Amino acid sequence: MEKINDLGHLTSQLIISGVQLGLPLLAALTLADLTLGLLSRVAPQVQVYFLGLPLKVGMALYGLGIFFLVAYPVVRNLFEPLGERTLRILVK
Repeated sequence: MEKINDLGHLTSQLIISGVQLGLPLLAALTLADLTLGLLSRVAPQVQVYFLGLPLKVGMALYGLGIFFLVAYPVVRNLFEPLGERTLRILVK
């Protein structure tokens, strides 16, 4: 029963970390969608799809670049003890 609790704790910790790492980029892209939606209401003659697609791709690439620079130490510290913790769960 202890193995299941350890495995559940490890899994929940990884899922929570993934959500926390992905939220800033998700929030930025959601704000871009809201801005483009308002732009389409204010100026209906503007082709928002053709304007928004390269904008969102550029934002995503820029955000991923910043993410890899800033979050690399956090991700490294998160996954470094993962092998040891998994073996500890399997050996118990």
